[in-house]
Amino acid sequence: EMCIRDSINAEYMGILKMNEVEAENTIQQMVNLIDNEAKESIEELRKKTEEECSIERENLIAEARKKLRMEYEKKLEDYRIQKKIERSAAISKTKITQMAERNKLIDNIRTESASNLTSQLTGNVETYKKVLKELILQGLLKLMEIEVKIRCRKSDLEIVKEVLPEVSLAYVNK
Repeated sequence: EMCIRDSINAEYMGILKMNEVEAENTIQQMVNLIDNEAKESIEELRKKTEEECSIERENLIAEARKKLRMEYEKKLEDYRIQKKIERSAAISKTKITQMAERNKLIDNIRTESASNLTSQLTGNVETYKKVLKELILQGLLKLMEIEVKIRCRKSDLEIVKEVLPEVSLAYVNK
């Protein structure tokens, strides 16, 4: 009886030992499987994180480029506007200078003309009458009015009265 029992125990113990070895192998396989899955998960997470990081980096670079481009365009536009303002100011300054010079020349011409006219007409009454007659007629033609008042110097009053009939006739004829 004991032999059978010992034999069964020995066999059972062998099975147990075998089961223990198999169990340990199974556990080891499970541990290895879990380790592999963990490593795969870690690798997937690492790849996904790198990919997201790369995408985020590209987005940040694109935003920075866009911001730099906009700043550059704004500075360029500001520069262009400043140059236009400077150019316009220079043109205005030149025009003002030219106008001042032109006015100065006109004033000189006016002064010279008045001086020349006065010197030419002072001694020659007939020429003065002719010029006065033409000036009054020219004024009337410019005004194109039915009734006109003429103002003159006291010294010219007699000459004006003398040329008025001729001026009236010339005005009516034109």
